[in-house]
This record gives sequence, structure tokens and C-alpha cells, in this order.
Amino acid sequence: MKIDKHIGTLPLSKSNSKTLLELFGTSNVLPMWIADMDYEIAQPIQDALIQRITNSGFGYEYKPDSFLKA
Repeated sequence: MKIDKHIGTLPLSKSNSKTLLELFGTSNVLPMWIADMDYEIAQPIQDALIQRITNSGFGYEYKPDSFLKA
């Protein structure tokens, strides 16, 4: 997996010193947790999301019976 190099700038990132200060009262800690947001979203998922929001409205969609069974 590729670690997103920009993730540390996000306000809730475990690498953000302000977040560590709020959570632990100091930014002088080594965060040891890992979450899905620590990794870059796979390119095929990014592409599918971009295609979806670019080419479609956000109204209701038809869902076949197989969707409800899943």
C-alpha cells in the first residue's frame, strides 16, 4: 500500500501535531494506531468516484432485487 504523503496535513490526521495535542495534551508522542485513512485511495476507486460525480445526478437510483438480497 502507498502511504499518502499529504495525509499529515489533514486536521484529524494522527500525524498532525494539533491533533496529538488535543488528544493527549502534548504533541510529543508517537502515534501507533493505523486506519484506512492513513493510506491513499486506490486509483480505480478514485476514477470510479470521479466518473460517478462527473457524469450523473445524485437522485434516486433503481436497485434490482439482487441488491436487496445481498
